Amino acid sequence: MSIVDSVVDRLRKSGANVIMTRNSDHFISLQDRVYISNSYNTHAFLSLYYNAHPLIGIQGLETHYYSGGENYALASSLQSKLEQYTSLESRGVKKSNYFVLRESEVPSALIELGFITNPNDLSIIQTEGYQNSISEAILAGVKKYFRDK
Repeated sequence: MSIVDSVVDRLRKSGANVIMTRNSDHFISLQDRVYISNSYNTHAFLSLYYNAHPLIGIQGLETHYYSGGENYALASSLQSKLEQYTSLESRGVKKSNYFVLRESEVPSALIELGFITNPNDLSIIQTEGYQNSISEAILAGVKKYFRDK
């Protein structure tokens, strides 16, 4: 099971209605991803990625948001739970001008789950334990965000 499948499974089991913009390894434009989310009147938009960097020493996980308010609250809630549930270095919450965050009409966050170019991160990312921890953390972060809202 992929990490995304694990996250979706946990969210659905907790009662969330999850709409995936893609469920296989095929390209969907950033515009279409946002369009799908906006057209379904979702309550939140989450985007999950693995990071990469030319310098192999760069490591850790981070959560991005576009503007303050609810976006920052969602990103902070997610990042705090990622820090609590995982052992990767925290790179924190970062304000970023990513298209999917900027154009989303609902609170949105982009989560970088670790660096595939860092040998330590990669060895951890590939474990079932890490994937379980990530999905638990994201579920806990989403629940915390909606509970505190």
